[in-house]
Amino acid sequence: MTKSATIEQSAPRKLLKLLVGDLTPEAVQDWENACLTYFMHKEIDNKDQVKMVAFSMLDSHLHTWYCMQ
Repeated sequence: MTKSATIEQSAPRKLLKLLVGDLTPEAVQDWENACLTYFMHKEIDNKDQVKMVAFSMLDSHLHTWYCMQ
């Protein structure tokens, strides 16, 4: 059995990380909630939100997929 992806964040104003693992529905929901909290605390404009967290996805497959879009 493989490990589910997890989110690491030391405080709401600190950049979060999506750690390597299977992207379960729960992991994706946790990622979304952590991102929204981070954006709110840092007051990040909607247009800048994705680029602020995109490179926090530490899975090389996700990182490559994002860069190819």
